[in-house]
Amino acid sequence: MLHKFFGFIKKEIVLCVAGVLAIATAFVVHPSKAYIGYIDFRVLALLFALMLVVAGLKEAGIFVGAIRLLVRYVKSHRVLELILVYLCFFSGMIITNDVALITFVPFAIELLMLTGRKKYLIYIIVLQTIAANLGSMVTPIGNPQNLYLYTTFNMSMGDFLTVMLPYAIAAFVLITVAVCILPSGKIEVVNIPPSEPELKGKWRLVVIFALFAVCIACVARVLDYRIMLAVVIVGIAAVNYRLFAGADYFLILTFVAFFIMTGNIKSITGINDFLSRVVSGNEIPVSIISSQIISNVPAAVLLSGFTDDVRGLLIGVNIGGLGTLIASMASLISFKIYGGVKGAAKGKYLMVFTCISLLFLAAMLLIIWIF
Repeated sequence: MLHKFFGFIKKEIVLCVAGVLAIATAFVVHPSKAYIGYIDFRVLALLFALMLVVAGLKEAGIFVGAIRLLVRYVKSHRVLELILVYLCFFSGMIITNDVALITFVPFAIELLMLTGRKKYLIYIIVLQTIAANLGSMVTPIGNPQNLYLYTTFNMSMGDFLTVMLPYAIAAFVLITVAVCILPSGKIEVVNIPPSEPELKGKWRLVVIFALFAVCIACVARVLDYRIMLAVVIVGIAAVNYRLFAGADYFLILTFVAFFIMTGNIKSITGINDFLSRVVSGNEIPVSIISSQIISNVPAAVLLSGFTDDVRGLLIGVNIGGLGTLIASMASLISFKIYGGVKGAAKGKYLMVFTCISLLFLAAMLLIIWIF
């Protein structure tokens, strides 16, 4: 029955919860012009622009093209499975954990079926999911919570990498060990499924890469976010206006709702003081626990209003993506994709995911303690 419950958990539900909480706090702190000040428009602009650019890169088929090239001459199960997991780990740093899973999990299913490794399908997909979540924590653009915290606390790239890189290296080692546990063997040359259709005209791909560079310039605070947003909107409209449908508008609205809710709570002296006492000095455990209940993106937005320790929040909400299936909304993507496989054992998937993810969470907690 649990897998049916998780099957209904969508970003739309998180948005509804955020909206209800925002409306509830509005009864205490009445709507006013101050609400506008709650909203971080730079974060929203960057999120929207990056969503559009990544949608363009995905439609161009370059991700699938890359994996076609990588696995063309692979003759070892272990190498193939390491490639499938590493692709999620490293691509998550650039194209976000969500897009990495949307792109590479279906491809992993195809390849594992072709190479007679169906019995390891759940295990590899779970490791891909964990790899995407942990790999994406390395960069500010790897996931929404990183982008939000990086921007809100005015971090430098050097500071960000200093905090997250050691944990990413440790995670990479753990993931490698987890893949290598599986028995290996030789396989024949894989007949790769057809690539996604490419955009017509190489100039469009050049434009998309240029727009990505514009986004990075904004992340690095070289370019004003308003100029960046205008350039990206015009560029995407010129390349393919249908790409606007690729943006996750539910996530953007969820951020707005949590901005309003957090701003209102900070205006309520009693609640603000209580939450500040709970969070301050306990950023990592509170972030991890909150992520298990409301997911790590909302947890980052909510808790950021009650502490100045961005280091603890970054570690907590990123490591907090491990554990339950809803700890990271990206994990639900893999679950949904696997559910479309003929004969999918959703209950088994949920059990395997929870066990492995909790093991990784325990290992990362030990690493946090050591550091």
